[in-house]
Amino acid sequence: PLHGALYEELIAKNGRSLNDKEKKTEEKNKRKFIREVEKRRQRGLHPQPEKRPGIRFGDQLMRRYRYTLLRSENVDRHACWVIAFEPKEGDLPVDEMMDHALNQSTGTLWIAQEDFGLVRLDFVMRKPFKYWAGLLAVIRNTEGRLDFQRVESDVWLPVHFDLKLDLNVMMVKNIRRFITKTWTNYRRI
Repeated sequence: PLHGALYEELIAKNGRSLNDKEKKTEEKNKRKFIREVEKRRQRGLHPQPEKRPGIRFGDQLMRRYRYTLLRSENVDRHACWVIAFEPKEGDLPVDEMMDHALNQSTGTLWIAQEDFGLVRLDFVMRKPFKYWAGLLAVIRNTEGRLDFQRVESDVWLPVHFDLKLDLNVMMVKNIRRFITKTWTNYRRI
C-alpha cells in the first residue's frame, strides 16, 4: 500500500534483479503513482487509480454470465464447488474496450465451500476480439488461470496468474506471449 492505494512494484524481470535503469524507471513510476493518488484524494475520489483496461470483480461482471455447477473438488486443501460460466445470450454491457473480450470469455470457477472465496479462475476467449475493427490489433487464442489464497478469515488475494496471449498488431506483426505474475509475502499493514 502507498498512500492508501495498492501499488504493484516491479522487482524482477525473467528471474533477474532489475538493472539500474529499470530501478530508476520503477522509482519514477512509483512517484507518479503517489502523485495520482494524492490528486484523487484532493478531489474526494477513492485513492485507488483505475487501470485501463481493467476488470473489476462484482455484480456487473457476474451478471453477464450463465453458470452451471459441474462437480465438487479439492484445490489446495479447500473443498470447492466447480462452476462453469459462459456469456448470456443477447446484448451484453459494453462500457469499455475490455467488455468486448469479457463478453467472449468462458471458463471455470472454483469456489470454496467454507466461505465462498474464489480459489481459482480458468478462462478462455472463445472468439477473436478486434480493437478498432482489427486495424489496431486482433487478440485470439487467449487463455489464462488466476489462483487465490486465503490470507485471513474471509480474505482471498491473488497469488498466481498465467496468461497465454496471441495477437496480431496492425495486421503485420504476430505476437505470442506467455505472461506469469506471482504475488508473495502478504502481510497486514
